[in-house]
Amino acid sequence: QQPTTSFTVGSNMYVTFTVNPPSQGGAVCAYWYLSGNQVTSFTQAVKSTTHSSYTYATYGSAGQAYVELYWASDKTCSDKVLAQHVDFTVTA
Repeated sequence: QQPTTSFTVGSNMYVTFTVNPPSQGGAVCAYWYLSGNQVTSFTQAVKSTTHSSYTYATYGSAGQAYVELYWASDKTCSDKVLAQHVDFTVTA
């Protein structure tokens, strides 16, 4: 892995993360933004035995961007709590 905060339009941008879920598991809810507007989202159920995972997105235009990862009790993300905010740049 080569961590970076700069990506090119059309490339896959991966975020890897570690989780320490409770015995009943839960969900990771990822929200991807470009220039302050949500581009896409992804929810992933997490079992109690899961300790790492990833999510990714591909952007079609350049700009300042970020992804926010939330923890929730299930994939509805209705009780989500912010776990991580990551800023990055997408270039042409």
